[in-house]
Amino acid sequence: MKPTGLKEHGVIWYNDGAAQPTFIPVVLHIDNPGWHDTALGDVDADGDIDMVTKVWNKDGENYHADFWRNETISLNK
Repeated sequence: MKPTGLKEHGVIWYNDGAAQPTFIPVVLHIDNPGWHDTALGDVDADGDIDMVTKVWNKDGENYHADFWRNETISLNK
C-alpha cells in the first residue's frame, strides 16, 4: 500500500489515534533501497522508540541493517 505517485521506499504509516483512524503516510527516506523487515524498540536506552530495518536488496555481496534513531530535540534553551 502506498500513496499515489510515491515510491514505497522509506514510508511508514502514522495512525492519528481517532475513533475512526486516519493513516497518514510519513516519508522517512527517499532513494532508500527498500525495507522488508522492521523491528521497533528502545535500542539506545533513551526512552524513545527506535527502528531497525533490513534492506530489500543487498549492497554488493552483503545485506545490511539500518538503525533509525528517534531523537527528541528541544527548541527551548
